Amino acid sequence: MRSLIVLLFAALAAPAQEQAVPTPPQADKPYLIFPGGRLVPTEEAVAVNISDKKFTKYAIEGASSGVQTPLALPEFAFLSDQIDPSTLELYGFEVVNGRREITLAKKDKPVAQSYHITPLPEKGAEGLFRIRVASSLPKGEHCLTPRTSDEVFCFTVF
Repeated sequence: MRSLIVLLFAALAAPAQEQAVPTPPQADKPYLIFPGGRLVPTEEAVAVNISDKKFTKYAIEGASSGVQTPLALPEFAFLSDQIDPSTLELYGFEVVNGRREITLAKKDKPVAQSYHITPLPEKGAEGLFRIRVASSLPKGEHCLTPRTSDEVFCFTVF
C-alpha cells in the first residue's frame, strides 16, 4: 500500500510531457496544431498594398478565413526551408467592406502592434519549430507574415 501511494505521488509530481511537434507536409507554411497532433494548414494569401498619403495599409480579399480555431492561444508547427521563423510576425485584421485590412502606419508612425510569438526549435528535428503565441488572441481574423514579405498565412479565432 505504501509503495502504491509513493508511486501515485511520483506520477503527480512528474512534469507534464509536451507532445512532439508533428512534421508539416509543406515547408515554409505555418500549420495550426490541434489536440492529438492534428495539423491544419493556414490560409495562404498575398496582401495587397492599398496605402494612400496618410496610411500604410494592406488588404486581403474575403471577410473571413476558412481556417478556424477555438484556441485563443494557438500553437503552430513550422518547417523552415527558406523562411526564417524568427522573422514571422502575428497581426490582427479588421474587416472593412468585406475584406480583411490592417493599417501598419499613419503618416510614417507605426499603428499596428504585432502579438509576441516565440519560435521554439524542436529537439532532434532540423528546421522544425513550434511557434507559441505569448498572450491570448481576441476573436477575429489574424495572420502570420514574414517581416519583409507580402505573403500572409491567415486564420480565424472564434
